[in-house]
Amino acid sequence: MALLLLAANLFGALDAYIDDAIAKKTVPHAVVVVERGGKVVYEKSAGGAKREDVYALASTSKPIAATAIMTLVDQGKLSLDDPVSNFFPMFPESSTVRQLLSHTSGIFGNNDVERLKLIRNPQQLLADAVDKVLREPLAYKPGEAYRYGGASFCVAGRIAEKITGEGFDAFAKRVVFEPAGMKAAAYKGRFVLVPGGISCNADDLLRFARAYPKLISAKARKEMTAKQTGSLKQNYGLGWQLLEDGAYGHGGAFGTYLYIDPARKITVAVMTSTERASGFAAEVLKRLPK
Repeated sequence: MALLLLAANLFGALDAYIDDAIAKKTVPHAVVVVERGGKVVYEKSAGGAKREDVYALASTSKPIAATAIMTLVDQGKLSLDDPVSNFFPMFPESSTVRQLLSHTSGIFGNNDVERLKLIRNPQQLLADAVDKVLREPLAYKPGEAYRYGGASFCVAGRIAEKITGEGFDAFAKRVVFEPAGMKAAAYKGRFVLVPGGISCNADDLLRFARAYPKLISAKARKEMTAKQTGSLKQNYGLGWQLLEDGAYGHGGAFGTYLYIDPARKITVAVMTSTERASGFAAEVLKRLPK
């Protein structure tokens, strides 16, 4: 009873915000789970949702996909500074794997609506999409700008396929989903959208976060959570958005978010599904106890 009262006091503001967001239809439903030191200290399923419900992660897939690719770096099968042209000789540019995973490769971003269609055909294979992407002219000189998007991650995922001989979905299952114990996680459909195609539930996101230090080396994790955008204003690592005080996370278009604060040993999984939910996760994080 004392622990329940303590949790109620610490998370009262968060609890009230989620109820208000549901009442105002900011989000139709939501699951929010907070862990501290690997133990659940707060959980709420609202709007008819259940904790085991599976959601489309959209771009919250990016750190999971990047972690899978970093297992190849740990094994010496891939270098972050390998030129993309090592794997695709028809690609004449200097872009590197590091730049692919930090949105600085020169490949078009999500702001290029017309070319974005190249990775929005669910009937194609990843190999087909990447072939089309790499035949497009670069949007900017590699390393000189940041253009957030999924095309460059698709290229990185296709490189992993070339190295392993596996489809990226099977590869991610083998090196991340299964070792982390992610029971519902999967890429769904014929086209494996590397940076945005994972579906899973809140527990799977938390399992990934707990397993993360074991999935790849400390050196690889340091690379992923170091600023890879140079003097550019954006704070982005390799698949992670870099936040204040050493925390990092990533969100998706439909409102999911994974937040990790190593200093406070706090992990948060936010699950919802609406195109209007872009600010929901940010408001959840603001209401975490200090």
